[in-house]
Amino acid sequence: MSRFDNQVVVVTGAGRGIGAAYAGMFAAEGGLVVVNDLDADAVRESAETIGGLAVAGDASTEAGVKQLIGPARARAGPIGVYPAPAGLAHTRTLHPPQ
Repeated sequence: MSRFDNQVVVVTGAGRGIGAAYAGMFAAEGGLVVVNDLDADAVRESAETIGGLAVAGDASTEAGVKQLIGPARARAGPIGVYPAPAGLAHTRTLHPPQ
């Protein structure tokens, strides 16, 4: 498995379930993980557990993604990995704002 040292990883739906598992795995592999979920309390708990950064909000729309990526980049730096276990699915490629 690859190491994610010095890479910023944004995980949507990281408040519980598979999203929280993804966040923990990336953190264990050295990534700086930014966790996101609609449930602000779950996000805070997940971030505290893995030593990551918490950004609560709705990343299920393009506007929501922009609201997530901006603060994540400001706090952590360029995004290196963006898994979407929360079911963020589009029929086109998702490009974060430049």
